[in-house]
Amino acid sequence: MKKNYYRYDIYCLIFLIVSACLCEYYEAFTIIEDQTLSFRQLMRTSVRKIKKVQTRKVVLVSLDDEFYQDLNQKPAKRSEIATLIQKIHALNPKLIVINLLMRYPTYSSEDEILQELLDKPEYSNVLLASHVEFNKDHLKSELIYPSDTIRTDHTTTGYVNIISPCSVVTFLSRLRIYPEIANDSSIKDGWPLAIQAAKKFLNVTPRIQENTLYLGNQLFQLDHNNDLYIDYSPVPADATFLNDYMGLTASAFLKLKDPKPYQYDEEFIKNADYNTLSEEDITFLELSFWVKDRIVVIGDTSIDTRDWYDTPVGTMYGSEVVADAIDTLIKDSFLRPASLPVEWCISIVMLSLILLSVGRIHKVRSCFLVYLGINILFTAVCSILYIYYGYIITMTYNYLAGGLIFFAATLYYRSIDHQKKEFSKKELEKKKASLEQAESKYRSIFENAIEGMFQMDESGHILSANPSALSILGYDHPSEMQDILLDRTNRLYVDRNEQAKLICLIQKETIVKGFETRVYRKDGSWIWLHLSVRHVMDEKNSLAFYEGSFLDITEKKKRIDVERETEAARAAMKSRSEVLASMSHELRTPLNAILGMAKILKESDLSDVQKNYVEIFATAGEHLLVLINDVLSLTKLESGTIQLDLSP
Repeated sequence: MKKNYYRYDIYCLIFLIVSACLCEYYEAFTIIEDQTLSFRQLMRTSVRKIKKVQTRKVVLVSLDDEFYQDLNQKPAKRSEIATLIQKIHALNPKLIVINLLMRYPTYSSEDEILQELLDKPEYSNVLLASHVEFNKDHLKSELIYPSDTIRTDHTTTGYVNIISPCSVVTFLSRLRIYPEIANDSSIKDGWPLAIQAAKKFLNVTPRIQENTLYLGNQLFQLDHNNDLYIDYSPVPADATFLNDYMGLTASAFLKLKDPKPYQYDEEFIKNADYNTLSEEDITFLELSFWVKDRIVVIGDTSIDTRDWYDTPVGTMYGSEVVADAIDTLIKDSFLRPASLPVEWCISIVMLSLILLSVGRIHKVRSCFLVYLGINILFTAVCSILYIYYGYIITMTYNYLAGGLIFFAATLYYRSIDHQKKEFSKKELEKKKASLEQAESKYRSIFENAIEGMFQMDESGHILSANPSALSILGYDHPSEMQDILLDRTNRLYVDRNEQAKLICLIQKETIVKGFETRVYRKDGSWIWLHLSVRHVMDEKNSLAFYEGSFLDITEKKKRIDVERETEAARAAMKSRSEVLASMSHELRTPLNAILGMAKILKESDLSDVQKNYVEIFATAGEHLLVLINDVLSLTKLESGTIQLDLSP
């Protein structure tokens, strides 16, 4: 018989696993995955201790509405940006990152002012934002600098390439690195702005190799597109943007006087009496407390700016995103995406468990609960790994593929179960019909059998008896036969010892065959029965009841007695004939001698009287010989050794 290898459930599982792997690789459902990432990031930021502002290494300086109101113009001129940089630089920050668009043609005449400031060696800690553009084939790239004229030997730039993996909505969550630019020695500023800032802050040389970013002693695992996941800071519930919580307004720095008189050393700041200091001194000390030895990110956060985006923790301005990208690189905890082989193994395990549960559990409700439990467990594991270890496992593709395989496998297996039920129902009907037919045949045999058939329980109570059993014993109803087979009062057996012997055999043997005994009929006459009894066991191998049959053998017994008497008569006759034949032979021998002597005497000289005497016993001897011959002939006739000639 040809085997059937068409396992559509396995084919469906393989197809969905391959589809899930391809979807994970090409990020086909990133719009949904971003929501799971947002949920996990909010959980991560809620359980972690929020770093206090004074412990953070990155500080935001916002060109907000207050700044532009004090400035009374928008956008800011190059000279005003240079003044802001100069005053912030006086507070000894570690780095100043300018995340501003400087390609305004109307203000290009002031580029020389900013160029002159950044040309100074002491301002080499200032970083400007650029961006990178590729040609239509995405093969050749070009760095677009902040301005065509602001390009100094001391100033470092970095391209802002915080991207959204979804093409439908803008949801910034990753920093994309281009190894072909970063590893190109001919390109000076081939690293993103955040990495350039971390490079200068940590004083290390970054390198990228096989989806891994090496930043000093730290290793950052990138995904297969060389994207670094940004570990965003939490936005407090009472703040709209992050800069409302961790930012400073740029107008506070513009209000400072010439920074040269404020060059206080640490000893002065430590021992200063704030009650005697002027308002300018206190402002300087407060701003110095926020800025000193930190990375200052300057960006536009005014109401008119379009530089704000959705992120996993809410809406953020571009400068805030850059600040969090820098903070991700210089802090200890960062996000690590799982490699594609790990993702695929997880998908295989999860989808196989769902398929196995659907195939093994036949109740739809129980199967759904198990499916729901698998998804809850998967969600919990992914969330815990993300929250406490920063390990990222994609969830959407497994949810979608798991849901598809659950519903498809449920329909498939339930249809198979339905077919099996229908087949079992038909088989049950067939078996029921066969059983009814067999029962009908058995009932017909039971009712029409010549033998008397009965069933009785262990105590001898008659459960059923066929008509022949009633007829043989002369009863009209089975109830009249109750307890007669094992009745201790002996209403049935002619010989009470026979009843005791039968009871002993039934208790000892499982089958009793050919037990013959005499029993009384209802009318008081007795008959001979040929009885057989056997034990019938239940499912637990315990005695259920006795089953037996009996036959009236009275006529057979009488026939056997007649045959026995006939055989005895024949044997007696044969013995008599043998005796008579033997006697005849024995008598003839001496009689012949007597007759011979009589003949000799007749021929001798005797007197007449003597001759008369001899004649008399000779005649008597001959007569006796005739009788003996007749007896011998009769014995031969009885034994069949003589044949009669019936001819006339």
